[in-house]
Amino acid sequence: MEKITPCLITERLILEGVTEEDTRLIVAWRSNPEVYPFFLSPHPLSKGEHLDWFRNSYVQDKNRFDWVAETKDGKKAVGLFGIKRENEASKEAEISYLLAPEAQGKGYAGEAVKCIMRIVAKRWHCDSCIAIIHADNHASVEFVKRLGFTASDTEGVFVRYKREL
Repeated sequence: MEKITPCLITERLILEGVTEEDTRLIVAWRSNPEVYPFFLSPHPLSKGEHLDWFRNSYVQDKNRFDWVAETKDGKKAVGLFGIKRENEASKEAEISYLLAPEAQGKGYAGEAVKCIMRIVAKRWHCDSCIAIIHADNHASVEFVKRLGFTASDTEGVFVRYKREL
């Protein structure tokens, strides 16, 4: 089964729907020791874990879309970006992002997330986005604050940030 995810284009990026062929990249990015401690499941991701999630959860979920972003100029993969909501009636969507280490600090994440938030507002008719971030992930906290998100509540070590669209 293949999930059809719309291609998105920004000034410098092309965001293509995630496929099984992206497994190697996603596992490498997600297993980075500077990254995985900030996830809900704080351990290096295995290929099997990713493929199990992809095949048995992701492809059936019509309320979640993920993209691998590549640069337009060199077709270099720079990150993984996603959006999900509880159900079709939900007016709030959660963003997610994971950058390749060499792509950090170049503005790619902001460019991709802003594009995704526009899509969420127009196509899903959502009125807000949230990001759930580990309190110790200072770079991610600063990133969402620059995008206009504000802290709304806390659950354990995770803080929920929200932005109206």
